[in-house]
Amino acid sequence: MPPDGCPESEKAARRIPDEPAGRCPVCRTAFRRQRICPRCGADLYRLMWLAIRSWQRRTMNSSR
Repeated sequence: MPPDGCPESEKAARRIPDEPAGRCPVCRTAFRRQRICPRCGADLYRLMWLAIRSWQRRTMNSSR
């Protein structure tokens, strides 16, 4: 494991985002219930669909 401050550990830290789900991957603005990001114009449909499906599955599993 590389020590803190090492460029390799910085790269590894960038791979796992600290930001919550529900943000545009292009410009990092929060979802606003729109398919197209109002800030950068990215199509967020598939990402939003995936977030909803994963939330549904988590809530179904926790209610058992």
